[in-house]
Parts: sequence; structure tokens; C-alpha cells
Amino acid sequence: PSYYRLKYNLEVSDVTQVQTELCDPNTSILQYFFGDSTLYLFHISQSECRVIEISVKNLEEEIIQFHALLAEPLDDYNSFESYTRLANGLYEKLLAPALNDVPAGQDKLIVIPDGVLNYLPFQTLLAQQWEDTSSEARYDLLPYLILNYSISYGYSCSLLLEQAAIAQQKSRANRLAAFAPVFKGELAENRSSTDLNQLVYSEEEVRYISKLFKGKSYIGNEASLSNFLKDLASHTILHL
Repeated sequence: PSYYRLKYNLEVSDVTQVQTELCDPNTSILQYFFGDSTLYLFHISQSECRVIEISVKNLEEEIIQFHALLAEPLDDYNSFESYTRLANGLYEKLLAPALNDVPAGQDKLIVIPDGVLNYLPFQTLLAQQWEDTSSEARYDLLPYLILNYSISYGYSCSLLLEQAAIAQQKSRANRLAAFAPVFKGELAENRSSTDLNQLVYSEEEVRYISKLFKGKSYIGNEASLSNFLKDLASHTILHL
């Protein structure tokens, strides 16, 4: 049911809900959408939502070239120069229209790409043109975007909201459920020679970590499949 709901849920997220539940003062969401002839950038922060039109002229070719340079980086200066030119050009085209107006301190980005943008690692782009006269390929000195922003990716705002709700639900749930199917007395005598040997001290271990994490412990007959399935979704740590 959960998989079906995630795959076929066509409900569109409300902007106010996205701003409230996904954005904090330090976070911006950049969601891209390819139209027939234009790329649209939805820039969502806690205080505003803007739609920016971006030209798609030569965009796919530039991303393909950039991806090739990343896949097989070369130390020659011509390749290095091509990398810095494309990395800054793609930044200016895809990110600058939104980030140029971002207030200081807003250093977290959630990128939701579309189409060919799924092949672009935004963290490798350059917010500045590289100016160096040494003619050396110094990739280690470049001002990559990842140095200024914490960047994460998502498939859609709706899915991010769903994930946030699940995480919040789990945070309210019990953290630990620990299981120790200890065999003693009659249970031990009735085991066949093909059974696995008893795990010595497993009961003591489960009782100790349950106390440490303030969780549930299931010992002996209580360490059953039915109890495991019952607690599977509501506990963040399962110890077997």
C-alpha cells in the first residue's frame, strides 16, 4: 500500500506546506521543470516562492560535455580550462538567477532536477570564474559550490514531504526492539542436532542494550516472528 501510494499519488504539494515543513531560514529549494522550449526554476524559501525562466539553448550539449570531463578528468590545461568554463557557465545559467538574491547565511540547498539535469552534480559547479595565469590544472584550488552550500537532492516536493512525515513518525516511536530467542530447559532438550547452537550471553546482551536505549526486549518465546513483524515499522533500531 505504501509503495502504491508513493508511485501513483498525483496530489500536488501546497507551497505554504513546503515552506513550513521543508524550509528553514537557512534552506532554499530549487525545483526545475522542462517545458516545451523553456526551463522553469521554482525557487522556494521560507519567505518567498519565485518562478524563473531559463533558456535551454545549448544546455544539453554543455551538460554532456561537462559530464564527460567529470567521468574522465584529464590533467592537461586545455581540459582544465574547459572544465572551469563549463562549470561556471552552468552555474550562471542554472543557479545564479536564484542564488544571487539569497541572503547571507542561507547555506543549504535542496535540488530537485528534471530531465538531463539529473546527470549534473550541482556541487561541482563554480560560482566564480577561475582566474589563474600559472597554466596548471589545479582542480584542488577551485571554488566548488559544495564549499559554500550543503546540497541534497530530491525527486519531488511531495516525496520530500512524505519522507519528512515518516521521519517525524519514527522519531516519536520507540527507538529499539531487541530479540533474544534463548533456548533453556525443555526448549534446549527438544532441539534436533541440526539446530544452531545457543548464543551464550545473548539474553544478558539484550537486557543491557534495552536498558541503555530505553527500548523493548523480547526474550525466549517472546522473541517470535509475530512480535518482530509487529514492531518492525515502529522502531528505528532492531537488534536480533
